[in-house]
Amino acid sequence: MLLPLNLLPIYILLSVAQAHYTFPILIYNNTRSNPYQYTRDVTPLPQPKPPGPDYNYKPMLQYNADILTPNRRCGRDAWKPSNGTEIADVAAGAVVGFAVGKDHTSNIQYQIIFHPGPGFAYLAQRPDGVELSQWDDDGDWFKIDYQGPVSEGKWALMNSPEYNWNSSQFYVNCAQMHVFGPGGGTSSAFARFPGTYQVDEPGLSRPEDEEYYEDDVQDNNALGWRRRFLGYQPPGPGVWRG
Repeated sequence: MLLPLNLLPIYILLSVAQAHYTFPILIYNNTRSNPYQYTRDVTPLPQPKPPGPDYNYKPMLQYNADILTPNRRCGRDAWKPSNGTEIADVAAGAVVGFAVGKDHTSNIQYQIIFHPGPGFAYLAQRPDGVELSQWDDDGDWFKIDYQGPVSEGKWALMNSPEYNWNSSQFYVNCAQMHVFGPGGGTSSAFARFPGTYQVDEPGLSRPEDEEYYEDDVQDNNALGWRRRFLGYQPPGPGVWRG
């Protein structure tokens, strides 16, 4: 996912979210950062018992129920002080992006996104008098990008339109950046996390009466829902174009 930045010189957090992945690599100046060099690290999900073979005996890095907690802002526990995370200097108007990290179940480095779903990117400015590394991410977030469906059966952020899953998952990461140079404009629509997203809104939850069908996917007996993706209603405010 690549995004243009047209902002005043500010210290900001850039949040990106999609399903089933973490995005620890920041792309800017045509280079890729080291994992979690500029992106706040996330902690594994505490398990009531040792993780089993379904997850290769490793704890999951994220969980969808965090939509109702501060973890929704930047990932699990990423709202805590991040003294070890660097701040990237990015010129206003530059294009930045995120790359997926290693899969938490197999330690495989993916180059593309296999699981379908929408993607969102938000920005928020740290409060005056607070160091970015010490900020808990609680503030006004405005949406700067949205990647949605490109057809009734295919999302923009996926490699294949073959199938969909029957549950919602949210995987969020934030990069710390200092944006400098000429820019301007102020968004009038903001979101707060938690608060703006509700678990039962159409953009985040499949209706209980949605019609199921069995997809014929080789090696995946996946249960999906009817492909009516163009009617998808993204949650939160509209995209600010600057």
